[in-house]
Amino acid sequence: MNKKVPLILWSFFILYLILGSAVGGFAAENYFPLVLNTHYTYKVFFQDNEFLEELVVKDFTKDGIHGYYFAHTDKRKLESMVIADTMFGLGAYSIDDGVLYTLSSSRDKEGKFTLLSMKQKFLPNPIQPGDKTTFKAPFFPGKIVLTIVGFEALRVPAGLYNNCVKIKKEYIGAGGTESEYIWLADNIGMVKWQRKTGRIDELVLVKFPKKNEER
Repeated sequence: MNKKVPLILWSFFILYLILGSAVGGFAAENYFPLVLNTHYTYKVFFQDNEFLEELVVKDFTKDGIHGYYFAHTDKRKLESMVIADTMFGLGAYSIDDGVLYTLSSSRDKEGKFTLLSMKQKFLPNPIQPGDKTTFKAPFFPGKIVLTIVGFEALRVPAGLYNNCVKIKKEYIGAGGTESEYIWLADNIGMVKWQRKTGRIDELVLVKFPKKNEER
């Protein structure tokens, strides 16, 4: 009887994926939740080095746009005048009627924002294999294309996630195309990022805020 349990659970998961596709895919905001004060800790592997990096979700309101960004908790990194590309968009994000957008922006040491680009659609909504979004970045002369590859299970230091969406990110310019891969878990967010530089970020811990800390 016990040996049948994993098979039964796996069958329910497959049914979940099939039903999700049948009704039009999965909501993008579930795979990239923007919850104020959420802390993400990643283990970073880069050039034979390993270290931990912690990010916290912050918010801003500028030019009529209420959005979010992922800030380093390391105060030395908070000195940066430009919001780091700590996620795989343009550094700042907003949501409107269920659609996720990304923006490029800068900020000073006091946290004052300056938007450097208009809102551009970030992820397809709903999320379905084969769907794409395209946006431009101030720091790259070509275009950036995100393609939904599909769904798969993925194990990272934080645990096993059975419903990850795998995304291919392409930098397409005059010099050719470079690719990266990102995995997002349902109601968690980014759990792995395999960058074109060879750097790999894997989720170690996610800590959502208490209800009274959310906005």
